[in-house]
Amino acid sequence: LSPIHTLPLGDEDFFYDEKEGLKFTITFEVSPEVDIKDYKGHGIKAEIKEVKDNDVDAEILSMAKRRAVPVLGDNTNQKAAINDWVVVDYAAMDVENPDPKSDYRIGLIPDENGKMDGFANSLVGKKAGDEYETEYEFPKSYNDPDIAGKTVKFKVKVKKVEKMTVPTIDDKFAESFNYKNLEDMKVKVKEMMIERETQEGEGEAFAKILDFIVTKNEFEVPESM
Repeated sequence: LSPIHTLPLGDEDFFYDEKEGLKFTITFEVSPEVDIKDYKGHGIKAEIKEVKDNDVDAEILSMAKRRAVPVLGDNTNQKAAINDWVVVDYAAMDVENPDPKSDYRIGLIPDENGKMDGFANSLVGKKAGDEYETEYEFPKSYNDPDIAGKTVKFKVKVKKVEKMTVPTIDDKFAESFNYKNLEDMKVKVKEMMIERETQEGEGEAFAKILDFIVTKNEFEVPESM
């Protein structure tokens, strides 16, 4: 037997026998017995994305951006640009819970595809003291069901623009990550990316195969599962 869930014992589960002593009853669920059939011929193969040199360059650039440091000096009249950080106050409008935030720091950092979400995009070109309104469409998977999948208007006040400088990508930069040089960094980062893409591709294929098997094999699932 392979118990998967044991119910808590209560007083009614224990009883005493003068000859055999204390006895008790345990109730538990076990893993279902499944005779897997029709698991061949699914035709599912792992789709593994090819890692190209420009993908490696983009990954290393992303690493450099994460090590960007503020530019010293007066940035009062500087307009926010890509790779800067902006400090803002903001609050949602026309919603039950405006959830205001003060001194909230937002990075204008594009993702690996060169894109930013709408809120960050709205800050490009703004400078300290600017006040404006913008809209943001929350993803359907957002953890607050009241606004998930909805477009919400925000009132924003820019308090500070932090101009950032990205380190030069050279041998010295590579050595800061414990690589021998930049060429060694590119080779090792590519190997890491290939391994990551392989794991993701094989994981997605495995999930699809499991779904295929489940559709071909019906079995009773215990309540605790």
